[in-house]
Amino acid sequence: MARKNTVVGIDFGQYAVKAVWAERRGNAAAVTRMESLRLPTDRADSAGIIGPWIEKMGIAQFPCVIGLPGSQSIFQPLLLPPEDRRTFEQATAMEVIKFNEMASETMVYGFAPILVNPGERRLILSMARSSVVDEALSRARNYGLDVIDIVPTPVATFNA
Repeated sequence: MARKNTVVGIDFGQYAVKAVWAERRGNAAAVTRMESLRLPTDRADSAGIIGPWIEKMGIAQFPCVIGLPGSQSIFQPLLLPPEDRRTFEQATAMEVIKFNEMASETMVYGFAPILVNPGERRLILSMARSSVVDEALSRARNYGLDVIDIVPTPVATFNA
């Protein structure tokens, strides 16, 4: 598999690490491989187990998408009224500003349009604390992973 056509989605869970290889085929993606590593219940030396497993599976030779647990993400659906001329980018930025005024930490965010009914302008906004994102990226870098994206695990599951 060519590096440019394959990406690995990886989920560092509490009890297991899961990896899925997806390959671009035309305009679609196809899952080509799935692997899982069960972690010890005492979590004694997870890093000492995960690092060799990542190496053995060859995960670091592909770009990776890291999943954030849904419990560490906040989701906000938005419906923009027809008279609201803001772009999705502007609407999400305003929602995040309002949320940051109440939160103790700045949020990192992203959004995706939701196509339900013709003519409606809906989207889902996803936010996570900066420290949560930084920790996930740091962990991935410690394993030598080339992270190209970080997404909430529930969104990754839905997209799949």
